[in-house]
Amino acid sequence: MLINRILIFFSLFLPVCFTSCTVYMPQAVPVPLMSHKHELHLSAGLVAGPGAMASVCYSPVNHLAFQLYGSSAVRHVQYSQFAPGYYNSLGKGFRYEVFGGVGFGSGNYPKTSGDKTVGSIKGNYSLAFIQLNAGGSYDGRLLVEYGGGVKTGIFDSRFLDALDLQPAEQYSMKAMLLEPSVFIRTGRFVMVGLQFNYSYIGKLSNVQHAFPHAETMLAFTLGFHFRGKKMPVSRRK
Repeated sequence: MLINRILIFFSLFLPVCFTSCTVYMPQAVPVPLMSHKHELHLSAGLVAGPGAMASVCYSPVNHLAFQLYGSSAVRHVQYSQFAPGYYNSLGKGFRYEVFGGVGFGSGNYPKTSGDKTVGSIKGNYSLAFIQLNAGGSYDGRLLVEYGGGVKTGIFDSRFLDALDLQPAEQYSMKAMLLEPSVFIRTGRFVMVGLQFNYSYIGKLSNVQHAFPHAETMLAFTLGFHFRGKKMPVSRRK
């Protein structure tokens, strides 16, 4: 079954995507693929961090949705965001979404020498972003949804770089984020899925300083869909 394959893939590749301690890591914000008013999409999941995430997306009227997302990793990375968005159908089960909003996060990157911690870089930041999502669905024995997104934005960040027995250095930094993602999920009322994210951060100021971040993220997701009517999907002939 597809669900079993998703679980096997997650267990095999999860160790590869584990992040070290960092300030920012890619965020597995679910792609809800909204279709009509009063639709509610709830998601929760485990992320390679290790950590957990949760998301709520609701559409009060047709073509308008609001999404709230938060995540926390045991390696001292926390992040949350809020974004309103526009969605529409491309026909034959394909949909697109455009979300724009703001996120806030913080993290801690320890500096080590051998097995000893000799300092750390602590950071907090805000992120103004826009995200374009697109995907489709296929209705067979189980409903399968697939697609991806591209998120881009600007970080406004502040860091404290501290070494043992030395004065701490404070600095701020502007940076650009480019973060594509792909996902697949299956089920009916309950959807089980995988999502993979990659992030690129380009420093725009204070480029001589560090912006510690992870590049990859794999998430196992569990979603609940509350739909007022059946969404248009492609069917096997």
